[in-house]
Amino acid sequence: MNRATLILFLALSFSALTLLAAQPAQAQTFTVLHTFSGGGDGGSPTAMLTMDAAGRLYGTALYGGTGYGTIFRMEKQNGSWLFNTIYDFLGDNGSNDGAGPYAKLVTGPNGSFYSTTVAGGGNNGSCADYGYFGCGTVYNLQPPLTVCKAITCLWHETVLYQFVNGPAGVYPFGAVVFDHAGNMYGTTQLGGIGFDLGTVYELSPSGGGWSGSVLFSFNDSGGGEPYDTLIADSSGNLYGTAAGGGANGYGVVFELSLTESGWVETILHSFDVTDGNKPYGGLIFDSAGNLYGATSSGGSGSGGTVYELSPSGGGWQFNVLYNLEGSYEWGPQDSLTMDSSGNLYGTTYKGGPNTAGTLFKLSPNNGQWIYNELYDFGNNSGGCEPNGGVVLDSQGNIYGTTTACGADENGTVWEMTQ
Repeated sequence: MNRATLILFLALSFSALTLLAAQPAQAQTFTVLHTFSGGGDGGSPTAMLTMDAAGRLYGTALYGGTGYGTIFRMEKQNGSWLFNTIYDFLGDNGSNDGAGPYAKLVTGPNGSFYSTTVAGGGNNGSCADYGYFGCGTVYNLQPPLTVCKAITCLWHETVLYQFVNGPAGVYPFGAVVFDHAGNMYGTTQLGGIGFDLGTVYELSPSGGGWSGSVLFSFNDSGGGEPYDTLIADSSGNLYGTAAGGGANGYGVVFELSLTESGWVETILHSFDVTDGNKPYGGLIFDSAGNLYGATSSGGSGSGGTVYELSPSGGGWQFNVLYNLEGSYEWGPQDSLTMDSSGNLYGTTYKGGPNTAGTLFKLSPNNGQWIYNELYDFGNNSGGCEPNGGVVLDSQGNIYGTTTACGADENGTVWEMTQ
């Protein structure tokens, strides 16, 4: 679900390298593992799934449950996938809990999950842009603290930080990333010092809790409105994207580095529409230190681009790997995924022949990239409009979600075997 659609949706629900031509896909099997009802199991999962070492899948659903979103787990037993809701957000329903879990779950240093909600965190009427009160939260999710003998048991959630309208930023769409010292970093879509274009924040353990600080406030020329999760290199530098701003107003790829005078932003690339626009999705590294990402719009096909940034002479060399066909914001909304062979996988939100989204693979071949459309989503039981990226298991099977369609029109969890 793109960001423009999200605002209306929540309010209504809850007041150029030349590449080879596309190649025919190999035989795969697409299976719906779960269809969301919009009730107790949640509805409209927007984020990439998280897979643990045992192959269990975890994810977030934007709404449903008591009305503020859920967290779910799926586990394969005897050849079938079992679905359980493991947390039900309470939102602004007389609590300080989060609402609208848009981001994926991240495994922290202690093995439990951490993430954000885009809203909730107290009945703060100054933040109500996304249908809920509250400016957002950072939370921790752990298995039940005591032995549970029921078939399904809710996990234990702790709100670690509540955003308040002001310079610290509001509406954290992306998840968090940890450094080696256990500090967390993330972005907010709006707020900040001097402008209202978002922030990069840090949460540090302090006195048994967490203290927050703003590392950087976006200022348009340096980008604005970041949506996805940051990544960090071995030196602690942070990398991310901002969907707007920059030299041309179409978004940027940026780096934040800690210097003696504080955190300093370096623009690695400013998009100019011809090479992409609206980079909602974040970045990934390969083993050689190259960065990969995608934009939701722009490029020669108008449906977004897949790009690479490579270290070169103390700077970064930008290359478009593939131009996607489509229209404004039809392209990828989330980060890409790379397998051990260097193939890239992703989804488009509205692309494909059914204008309902696609699953695609890009494979390197002698300096070029071969594009395979692995699946075309449609307005049917298989789901449509995949907002999140994908995860792969050890056998190369692909897992993801759709935000809409499905038998109950509330999205799906799906598997593609290769």
